[in-house]
Order: sequence, then structure tokens, then C-alpha cells
Amino acid sequence: MFRVLFWTFFLCISSFAVTLHISPDEKVDVTAQDVDAMKQYVKDKFHFIMNENGAKKIVKENRILSNVYLKKGLLTPFEQSVLRIEVEKKLADNLIKKTQKKSILPEKVLKSYYYDHLQDFRKPDEIEVIRYRFGNFADAYKFYQGDKNVSYKKENLGWRYVSSIKRPFNEFIVKNKKNYYTPPFVLGKQDIDVYYIADYKENKENYFPYEKVKSRIERIIYARTFERDRRKYLEKISESQNH
Repeated sequence: MFRVLFWTFFLCISSFAVTLHISPDEKVDVTAQDVDAMKQYVKDKFHFIMNENGAKKIVKENRILSNVYLKKGLLTPFEQSVLRIEVEKKLADNLIKKTQKKSILPEKVLKSYYYDHLQDFRKPDEIEVIRYRFGNFADAYKFYQGDKNVSYKKENLGWRYVSSIKRPFNEFIVKNKKNYYTPPFVLGKQDIDVYYIADYKENKENYFPYEKVKSRIERIIYARTFERDRRKYLEKISESQNH
């Protein structure tokens, strides 16, 4: 991606401004920090863990293409304003989040929230899953139809929360039923899976312990008080400028 050559942050009497100058790289290279940033971005955005080589490849390709875009003079003043707005929004949000974390929430506040919202911390229902992997679809379908005299690899995946099962797999999970096979799922040319749901466990009165969800509660409270804390910080800046 393009290189931000110059970020200047300065506090003046009336405003806080970010000067953002964007120009193409003289040499396209990828640092370890770039790779880590891409992996974190993909994880946050798509909930997917990208490996080192894949992240490095994407960063370099994006950087090459965006450099061409800049060299062709295709970046309009409006686009640059949009990028500036995005950077300012990110920096402003980060400032408030970092400020919030400096003020540690009292234990009694966190525990009070936990017990007042206990139903929000109920454990999801669980299923015990066994995976059968096949090298071709024909064998997988025969197995699903009841013919177990085919070649496969069996792996016990253990207990999984039903809420963590993604589409299209979750569409075949039948609540409160067990001892059944799902239809074959084609994951690759030679990776076809059939899943056996060995058991199903409801967790109606089973809750995550407080210590397990403490950090989650902190994030919830910080999110709910974000706008209030943002206003308070702006008022603080305004007061300091008026004196």
C-alpha cells in the first residue's frame, strides 16, 4: 500500500489537525511490521488467520498496484480528503480508547454488571463432533448413505459451541438431536468431509465464570460510555484552550 510520508500532529488554539501527504514509494518493499499489520487487519475484519507468506504476498501486491495508481495521478483531492477523514477518525477513536483504559473500572462495577446481565453470559449449546474425511465425493456420499466400507480418515473434534459453527455447516446442526451424519461438504478437490454429531448438550443454566468474561465486560462498558467519554475529553481540551 502507499506510504504515508508525513504525519504531523499539532495542537493549536482552535483545532487539532492531521497533515497527511501521500506519494508513491521509490522502492516497493515489505517489512515484518507490514506483514503483522496485514495479519491483524484480516483477523479483525474477517476473523481469519493468515499465514506469513500469504500476508506478505497480499501486502506487496497491494503496494505495487497502489503505487501505479499514485504514479498515474489517479488520486483525486476528494479521495485524499476521505483518507484523511478515515485516519482522523481512527486516531480520535484510539485516543479515547487509550484514555478509557487508563481509568481502571472498579471490580464491584464489573461484578455488578456480570450478575445484572447473567443471561448474556450463558454458555451456548454444545455438540460433540467427529469428522470423516474422504479423498473423493463418491466415497463420501456412499458413507453418508450408509455404506461404511470405504476409505476415510477419522478425527474426533471434541465438543464445540453451536454458536461458533459457521455457515453452511450450522444449517445442518439439529438442536437437541444426536447420532446423525451431515451431508458431505466439499472443502477441496480431495478433501470431502462428513461430520457425525455424537452428542448434543444444552446449557440452559450453565454460565461462563466471571473471571472468564471479565475483559469482555470491560469492553462492553467502555463501548457504552465511549460517546460520553469522548464529549468529556473534548470539553477538557476546550477548557484548557480558554485559560
